[in-house]
This record gives sequence, C-alpha cells and structure tokens, in this order.
Amino acid sequence: MVVAGVVLLFPGLCFLAFGGQGAPFVLIGFVLIGIAVFLFIRAATPPKPRQ
Repeated sequence: MVVAGVVLLFPGLCFLAFGGQGAPFVLIGFVLIGIAVFLFIRAATPPKPRQ
C-alpha cells in the first residue's frame, strides 16, 4: 500500500517539476498531489465497524 501511495504521488510531483510554469499548471499539480494523498490516507485507515 505504501508503494502504491508513493507511486500515485509521482505524476503530481513530476508535473510540478517539469510541467508548465504558469499558475493553472501549478494548480493542476497540487490537485493531483492532493487527490493522491487523500486516497492514500483513505486506504491506510481501517474501516469503521458496522452496527
């Protein structure tokens, strides 16, 4: 899971490093990183027990 989470971060980080330098491109990179972090945290937390 950790490896998959880190792999999900690569597109956003590479986009910020090598992508366009304009403001919209930086925003897209941050969105990609934010989505990857959210999915990684969601996958890492245990599910809540059902009642």
